[in-house]
Amino acid sequence: MWLAYDLEATFLRKGGTRPMTKILEIALYNDKISFQRLINPLEKFSDGAEIIKELDALGQHSENTLNFWTKLLIGKKALKSNVKRMNQHQQATEIATLLNRSKVARTYEDSMGMLYALERNDDNIEKAKDDMRKGDTGRSLLFYSTQEALKEAIEIGKDHVWVAHNGTAFDSKILKGHTAHDWEDVQFE
Repeated sequence: MWLAYDLEATFLRKGGTRPMTKILEIALYNDKISFQRLINPLEKFSDGAEIIKELDALGQHSENTLNFWTKLLIGKKALKSNVKRMNQHQQATEIATLLNRSKVARTYEDSMGMLYALERNDDNIEKAKDDMRKGDTGRSLLFYSTQEALKEAIEIGKDHVWVAHNGTAFDSKILKGHTAHDWEDVQFE
């Protein structure tokens, strides 16, 4: 059985190779499976300056990556559309807010409830704890580590042929570059 997959990824600086590309999102789909995870590929992301520094240290083209990441998050309604007109540092700061909020929210059993409570309460954890109203929604999204998302994707898709537009030249090389998994259970087309 087939499984369509797609990655959204960072932009490499000149001279980098596909396996160095960092994944921002992975999605798998067929008539029975729908899997999507946003990924935080960074170890350090406390503020915008740290995000830029980390992207640069990882060999990514920070300006192009931030423009694309911003566009991706605007499309998912996690950021307001005016963020695309901000400078690189401001975009990185907006993304840092989302990544840090997700990191805190994921430590709670009701991670989505906490995520939205943090957003409503300007990331004040104590106020958010008092304000975890069920059913409320916000703009924020949860982000997973690359390893978490890939482990889950591999488990879901291990008995399928993975098919992607430009998959052999692009997506599969990035996936293989991000995990020690030998990919024996996954066939790429």
